Parts: sequence; C-alpha cells; structure tokens
Amino acid sequence: MLAYFQDMVQFVKNRKSRDDVKFLKSAPDEEHLLHKVILIMGYFGDCRGQKLLNMKIYHIKDRDSVMVVDIPESKKDICKKFTIVEENEFSALGLVRKYLPICLCGSGSERYFLTYREKSCTVQPVGKNTFGKMPSKIANFLGLPDPEAFTGHCLRRTSATALVNAGANMTTLKRHGRWRSSTVAEGYLADSMEYVHLVKTSSEPFLLSQVRELDLNNGGCVWCLARKI
Repeated sequence: MLAYFQDMVQFVKNRKSRDDVKFLKSAPDEEHLLHKVILIMGYFGDCRGQKLLNMKIYHIKDRDSVMVVDIPESKKDICKKFTIVEENEFSALGLVRKYLPICLCGSGSERYFLTYREKSCTVQPVGKNTFGKMPSKIANFLGLPDPEAFTGHCLRRTSATALVNAGANMTTLKRHGRWRSSTVAEGYLADSMEYVHLVKTSSEPFLLSQVRELDLNNGGCVWCLARKI
C-alpha cells in the first residue's frame, strides 16, 4: 500500500509539470496573458468567478517581492486578502506585472480584468461566462481530453487540492476557502481526478494525511488543472 501511494504522488507531481505549469510557460502571452493571470489569481486566491468579476485595479498592491490582493466578499460584506509570490517553475509576479500596465491602458473603468486581444485590452470588462470557460480553453490548448468538462470551478479545486497536499489541515483548508462545513471543503478535493482515483482504487480506508505526508517527503505539492468528473 505504501508503494501504491508513492506511485500516485508521483503521478500527481507529473500532472503538475504537464498541465498548469506547462500552460503558464509555453502558451504565448500575445493570446493567453489574460488566461494566465486569471489562473494565477484563482490558484493563489481560491477565487470563484464572481470574485474575479468584482476585482478592481486598486485591489492589487505591488510590494516588490510579493503582491497583496484585497478582494471584497460580497456575500459576507468582508474583505479577503491573499498574496502572490514567485514560484520555482514560473514567474507568477512577472506575469501579473506584465498584464497590469496593459490593463491600465485599456481601462475606462476600475475593473481589473478587461477583454484582451492582440497584446492590448479593450474597454469591455470580462464577463462571468468568460471566466467560466477559461479552464476549458486552457485544457484545449494543452490537448487534454474532453476539454469542455473543465469548468470555472477548476480554479477553486486546484487551489484547495494544492493547499492540502502542501501540508494544510482541514481547519486551514476551511479558512482558505471560507467554508464552514468540512463536507463542503472535502467536496472540492473529491472533485479532482487525483483524489477520486485514490479513493476508488484503494482497498483500505483512504486517509488524506497519508498522501499529504508522502507528498511532503517527496518534496512536492499538487498543482493540477482539476477536472470536474
């Protein structure tokens, strides 16, 4: 059983290099810069489409080695803060900084995400449906099977799965996603391909802590474009 979990951890780490990181590194910025920034915001901030829709330019504050993003929570009338830092595999800060001046040039409003075409932004803000279709476009670029199955919820599932496999416990996960119910929080993990595969194929009761511990021992964390199945 230990060998099985080690094999599965390696499978998850391989998906990290194949999917999201591959897209962030290989997709041309001329066409996909907006998609990259949305992916980064969704990953670091556990952002659903409505949060991205409400994001304003003044919510992003550049602090040199880190970016602080302050997003109002419309449902609870409170603010959520998260940070964006550099990753070993790609330049998260570099991509966000590259997009910001383009956004400012095209902005006729305070909205952060504007329609992006031919290296420039128009005055038209990105709509909710566009956010929902973005994971499908990424999957299509990567040549993944059934790209239509990748929905807007992928951003939150990816963020939640990565956090847990980096060593977070349930309390931290619930705080990250602002979920009150453990069942709801676990649902975002159960929707990922890796989590479902582990649960369905294991002949023994599945413990998240086992995979989390093994993953940390192997020096990695999950970064996957988690598909809803």
